[in-house]
Amino acid sequence: MVVSMLKLPAIVPSTSKSDISLSVKVDTNAYEQWRSNIHRELEEDLQRQVEQLLEESERQERLSKLQRQYRRTGQCPPLQQADTVDKWSEIDRRNARVLHPLNSKNSFTAQKRLSTYYQFEKNSNKSFYFNSYHSYRSRRRSSQPTDDQNCMSPTMYLNKYMNKASSVPPINNNLSFVFGNSIIKSNKAEVLNIFEQKFAKGDKSNIYVDKNGVIITEDGPFWPDNYRILHPTPKLLSRELLQDEFNLSSSTSNVINQQTYDNQPAIYKYIETIKHPIIIYDMDKTARNQQIKPPDNEHMCPQLIFESRFEGGNLRQVKRVGQFEYELVLRPDLNTRRHTQWYHFRVQNMIANITYRFRIINLMKKSSLYNDGMQILLFSGVGAKKESRGWNRVGHHINYSEYKSRSYNPLLERDINYYELDFQFEFTHSGDTCYIAHCYPYTYTDLKDDLEYLSKIRPSEIFRRDILCESQAGNSCFIITVTDEAVPINKKKFVFISARIHPGETNSSFMMRGLLEYITSNDKTAQKLRTQLVFKIIPMLNPDGVIIGNYRCSLTGKDKNRNFRHPRKQTFPIIYHMKELVQKLQKEQREILAFCDLHGHSRKLNVFAYGCDGCDGAEPDMKNFLDARVLPFIMSKTAPDMFSFDFCKFHIHRCKESTGRVVMWKEMLIKNSFTLEASFAGSNIV
Repeated sequence: MVVSMLKLPAIVPSTSKSDISLSVKVDTNAYEQWRSNIHRELEEDLQRQVEQLLEESERQERLSKLQRQYRRTGQCPPLQQADTVDKWSEIDRRNARVLHPLNSKNSFTAQKRLSTYYQFEKNSNKSFYFNSYHSYRSRRRSSQPTDDQNCMSPTMYLNKYMNKASSVPPINNNLSFVFGNSIIKSNKAEVLNIFEQKFAKGDKSNIYVDKNGVIITEDGPFWPDNYRILHPTPKLLSRELLQDEFNLSSSTSNVINQQTYDNQPAIYKYIETIKHPIIIYDMDKTARNQQIKPPDNEHMCPQLIFESRFEGGNLRQVKRVGQFEYELVLRPDLNTRRHTQWYHFRVQNMIANITYRFRIINLMKKSSLYNDGMQILLFSGVGAKKESRGWNRVGHHINYSEYKSRSYNPLLERDINYYELDFQFEFTHSGDTCYIAHCYPYTYTDLKDDLEYLSKIRPSEIFRRDILCESQAGNSCFIITVTDEAVPINKKKFVFISARIHPGETNSSFMMRGLLEYITSNDKTAQKLRTQLVFKIIPMLNPDGVIIGNYRCSLTGKDKNRNFRHPRKQTFPIIYHMKELVQKLQKEQREILAFCDLHGHSRKLNVFAYGCDGCDGAEPDMKNFLDARVLPFIMSKTAPDMFSFDFCKFHIHRCKESTGRVVMWKEMLIKNSFTLEASFAGSNIV
C-alpha cells in the first residue's frame, strides 16, 4: 500500500495572539485531512484484500469440485496456466503435504492458497500433477498387496511391479520441502526428478551416483541445500570389534600436561619455523580437489591435507600452527552454536613415524573420558588393504582441558567457554589415507547396507523392513518388524527399541546392529523370543543429523530427546509418527511390554540403564521400586563384565520429563521403559 504524504503548511512564529490562533487552526485542519486520507486508503486496501481472499476461496472450491469429479470418473484433469511465476509464492501454495504426505502439516496460509494443479513455467504445456506424484510414491512403496513386498530390495520391487504402472510426468527440479512457517530445501527433489527421467527412458535402477560420486537411492541420503557433501561415503566397516577394545586398562592412562615430541631424526631435518598460523582447510572455501603443495624448502615438513565433506564429517577449519602441529575447529550442530563433541575427518599426505600434534579447540563438555584413558580412533587405508586392520585406538599425551585462547578466531563465540582436546600420534604409512573419529562411525548408508543384507539372508516370515515416515530432508526412517508370523499376533506382546536419536552416539548403532543380527538368527533363545514377542525397531531416529555430522540435534537445531511430550508433526515427524504407532497399538489392546532407547555416554564407563520408578514422593511404592530394577539387574548378571548395575539410575529429574523413556512410561504407561547407555571408552569392570 502506498500512502500519499501530504505536505503540512509551515508554521511561522508570531508574537500576536491572532496570528498564533490562525496558525494553530490551519495546522489542525491539515492534520485532520491527512488522518482522514490515511483511514480511507486503509479501508480501501482492506476491502481489496477481502475481495481477493473471497475470489481465491471460490476458486479453490471450484478446483476441489473438479478434482472430486475427475476422481469419480477416473479422468485426468486438464492442464492449467500458472497464475504467477513468482518462486516463493508458488512454494507456499504447494505446501509440504504434496511431497511429504506422511510428515507435513498444512500451515494456515498455505492451506488457504493451495493450488491443486501447478505449472512451473508460464509458457509451458506441462504441469505438476500432485496425484501422479503421490501415486508414483505409492507404487514405489506399498501399493501392491503382497506379504514380503517391503522386504524386497528396491531393484526387485521395481522389476516386479513398475512394468504395470503408467508413465508419470517428470518432477520439476526446484521443489522444496515446506514445514509450517519454515522452509527446508534439500537435494531430494533433484534426485527424484533424475529417477523419473531414468524411469521414462526404461532404466528401472534405483541407484543414482551424483557428480561427486555420492551414491543415492530413493531412500537417501539427502541433505539440506545449505550443506555440501562433496565426497562419497567412506566404507570403513572392515571388521567386527574385538572384545578387548571394550575393556579399558589402567595402563593406557594418559600422561597429563606433557607436551613433548619424539621426532628424531625428523626434528633435525625439519627445522623451519612457522611465524604465523596458516588456514589450510575451510569447509566453505576449500576446493573439492585439493592439490598437494610441495614444501617451500627441504626444511619444511609436507603439509597434511584434511577433508570432512562426506557423510558424517564435521571438520570446519584447520590451521597449521607449527611444523607438526595443527589446530582444528569443529562445525557445531546445524542451526546451533554449540553441541561440538563428535568429530570425523580424513587426513592425507603424511610422513610415517613422525609425531604429529592435533588440538581440537571448540569442544563443549567440561569433562571427558579422554582424561581417563580413552584414546583416539584411527582408520588406515593402507593398513586395511595390506594387513586387514580396521579402526585402531592410537595416541599418547592426550589431554582434555579448558581452552585458553592463543589467538583470535572468528569461528569461536566470545561468550562460550570451550574445551580443548590435545593429542599426539604417529602414522604408520607414508602417503596413506587415514580417518580419525571420536567413535566408530556408522552412517545412514551403513544402515541401508545392513538392512539390505539382512533382508536378503533372513526369511520374510521373521524380518520385515518398512518405512515409518520421512525426515525433514526426505530421508526414509526405517522401522523393522521381527517376529514369527506362524504364531498368531494376538498371543504376543510388543517391544519397542530405538537408537541414534543423538547422531554422534554411534556406539548405539553398533548395539542395534548386534541386536538385529541376534534376534533374527537361528539361536534357540532368539527363536523363542520371536514366538512370544513382536519387536518394533527403529534403528535410526535422526537420519538427517547423522548424514550431516551433527552430534546431538536435528536440522532444526533441537534435541529430539527433549521433545517427546508434544512433538510437532512438521518439526519432529519421526517422533510424532512413533508415538502415533504406540497409541494405535494401545487402542487395539496390544500390550507393550517394554521400550528401550539406545544411547552412548561420553563421561561414564561401562553399560548401564536409566529407568523410571516414580518413587519420588514421601511414601514410595515398593512394587514400582522393584519393577523398575528387574531388567537392569538381570542384564548385570547376564553380562557382568560389561553392565554395571551400580551406575543405573531410576529417579526422574525435571529436565528429563520430555525424554523418550519418561514419556513412554508416564504418558504411554509402558512399565518397562529404559534408556540403555554404552560408554564411548568401554568397561573397567574386572
